[in-house]
This record gives sequence, C-alpha cells and structure tokens, in this order.
Amino acid sequence: MPKTIPLLAAVLSAGLPLFVTSNWRAAPERSIEAELEEPTQFDFTDVPLTDVVDYLKSLHKIEIQVDGKALSDVGLDPAKTPITKNIKGISLRSALQLMLRDPDLTYTIKNESLLITTPEQAETELTTKIYAVGDLWGFFQLSSPGAIVRKGTGGMGMWCLS
Repeated sequence: MPKTIPLLAAVLSAGLPLFVTSNWRAAPERSIEAELEEPTQFDFTDVPLTDVVDYLKSLHKIEIQVDGKALSDVGLDPAKTPITKNIKGISLRSALQLMLRDPDLTYTIKNESLLITTPEQAETELTTKIYAVGDLWGFFQLSSPGAIVRKGTGGMGMWCLS
C-alpha cells in the first residue's frame, strides 16, 4: 500500500508547476471569512465609525479593528468619521463594502481580525496562496521507484509515493 503524502510535497517533489497567490488563513480568520457571508442589518445616520465597529463586533461576534494610523495618514479620525447607511438582509461582506465606500475605506482580514483601513494600506498587505496547476496537463504517472503517482479520475486525485 503506498504511503499518502501531502499534496504540496508531492507536487513539489514531482517538479510540477505551481501558481502562487494569496489564500491560506488561520482558523480565526476562516471564521471571519465565514461570518462575512452571513446576513446583516443596520440603520446608521451620522454614527461615528468607532460606534459602528462596536455594533458590528457585538452583532457578528467577530473581532473588528480600525487601522487608526492609516486613517490618520489620510486625515480621518475614526471617532469623528460619520457613517450613514441603511442595510437589511445582505451579507456582511456586501454591507461593509457599501458602508465603507463613502469614506473611501475598505477592509482586510489580518492578525485574526477584520481590519478597517484605507485602500492604499490594504494593497500593501500580501499573503501567499499555492495552487497546483499540474492537473491542467492531464493524467501522468512516473514509473521510477519512489516517484510521485497521481491516482484518481477527476480533480486533483490523490498523490502517493509508489
């Protein structure tokens, strides 16, 4: 019976090409990603951003922080930045995008929290994602001892040591 090894190690050992971008997240960050898909509702009229953050933290049970330095660098004070938006029944992700559009802000997920920041600061945050793209070339099998063998008929299949 062949010994199953992690897919990444198999792909790297076989010298297969990889496409690298940013995807990996720790468990708390995956939890935030999942919560972003949940429906939300709020009705704010000239409510300071700090109070909006407190409300959303309490409602969605996720950590939300404001990047005070980045906002300060563009002349915004979170305690004095008014938010006016009425949202009902859409995902938290869409609600945040709509709510943060007027003050020209965005959010990112970093350090196990949802971080409200400027678009310029968010663009400087890079993480790494790894995608195996060897499957794009179809089936293959290496016959030498210790070679990586692809087993299965669809998707990525299972990679094993032969």
